[in-house]
This record gives sequence, structure tokens and C-alpha cells, in this order.
Amino acid sequence: MSDAFRHFEKIAPLVAPVLLVVPGVVCVLGGLCMWLSGLRWSKFVACLLGCVCGLVCAFLFTDGGVAIFVVVAIIWMFFGLIFDKVTVAFAGGGVVVMLCVAAFTWSELDKSLNCSYPAFVPVKMVGEGSQVKADLVEVGKQFVFFSGKVTETVKNISPAHFVLSICAGLVIAVGGFLKGKIFAAVSCSLMGTLLVFYGMILLLMYKGAAPLTIINMKTQYYGIAAAVMAIVGTAVQLMLCPSKLRMPKVKVEEIAEGDEKPKKRLRF
Repeated sequence: MSDAFRHFEKIAPLVAPVLLVVPGVVCVLGGLCMWLSGLRWSKFVACLLGCVCGLVCAFLFTDGGVAIFVVVAIIWMFFGLIFDKVTVAFAGGGVVVMLCVAAFTWSELDKSLNCSYPAFVPVKMVGEGSQVKADLVEVGKQFVFFSGKVTETVKNISPAHFVLSICAGLVIAVGGFLKGKIFAAVSCSLMGTLLVFYGMILLLMYKGAAPLTIINMKTQYYGIAAAVMAIVGTAVQLMLCPSKLRMPKVKVEEIAEGDEKPKKRLRF
């Protein structure tokens, strides 16, 4: 794992700054909003998550063109708009499954990713737009190689660990049906925390730091920090979005004939 992290930290200064700064700033700001107020904007968050899920499903299960991608994304967006808290909880469940799988296969990932990586070939192009496209192609090659190694390792996960990961995700997903507000807050806080970490890593790599190596050396401390952030974010969101008070229904008794009707008082 350390070889992979050092490789990415080495090639980061060679990439066009916009490929690190823009996603980093977007992830940090979006992550902070989602971490502390994702529940208040649950419909907007659910629409975004539904759009992403729709595009992924269209890519994996269809061979259609742009029209199919747009239609599937719109359908999932409407689903997220109607069932906002359930959609957010399902997304949080998916994130929990991925985190559990990574934790169970961490030692295997460490061995698999400590290998030689394809060289990053910087191509000098005329114009900023052309340079960004050229660097994006090279970054894509690195990502394909890295994701291929991760996929090969994850496929060898033991059935028991795989079942435990699915069960952990189902707890969050099913909780979205039973206690949608609480589990939606947990999901927003968790996803917001991860976005903040990811954005900060990109920005620090742009400045020439080695955040991945440091996190790898002190994994337990950063894991505890992320857990505390998720708990605090959940508590803040639940305080900012209190449950609506249900007023008891008062039965209006019919006034008997002959009884004195209550007089209306003017209120100033």
C-alpha cells in the first residue's frame, strides 16, 4: 500500500493544478455542507445520489447511448426526490459496505498494491485546455491500473467477511425505512466526513505534501478522528432538524341549545 501512496504523491506535482485544486475545493466545501446540514437538504442530496446511482446502473447494465443514460438518471432522481431519506440511507449503507470490505481485505490490499506502477508520462501541450485533457488521460491510466488491482483483491474476500459487510450495510439501509431521519443523518455525516478527507488529501498533494503516507502510518488515529467527526456531524444535524411536534386533535363538542355561546375576544 505504501508504494501506491508514494507513487500517487510523486506524480501529483506533474498533473495540471486544476485537476487537484478544483475537485479538492468542491469535495471539502460539499463535504462540510453534507457533514453538518445534509439532513436539512436531504431532497437535494437524494437527487444527486439518485442521479449518480442511475448513471452507474446505466453504465453497468445497458449498452444504450446518451438518451438511455439521461432517462435512467432522471428516473433515479425522481425516486430520490420522493423517498429522500431512504435514498440517503441506502447510499450510506453502500458506503458502509465498501468500508467494511476495505477493512477486511486491508492486509491483502497492502500486499497487492505494493508493486510497480506504469510510468506517468507528462505531455506538454499548447493551451491550458489541451494540457488538462492530456493529463487527464494519463491520470485515467493510473486509476484503471489501481482499480484493477483493488478489484482483483476484493474478489478474493472470504464469504464470512462478505456477508458481514453486507449485513452492516443492510442495517443502515433498513434503518432508513424504520427511522429514516436518524439513519439519513448518520449517512450524510459519514459521506460528508469522507468527502472532507478526500478533498483535503487532494489539496495537500497539490502543495507537495505526503498525506497518504502519513495516514497510512497512523491509520488508527485518523480512523478515530473520522469516527468522531461522523458522530459529531450526526448530532449537529439532528439538533438542526428537530422532529415536528404533533398536536393532539381536540374534539369540538356541540354546544347544546340554550347554552351561552363563548364570546369572542379581540386579540391585539
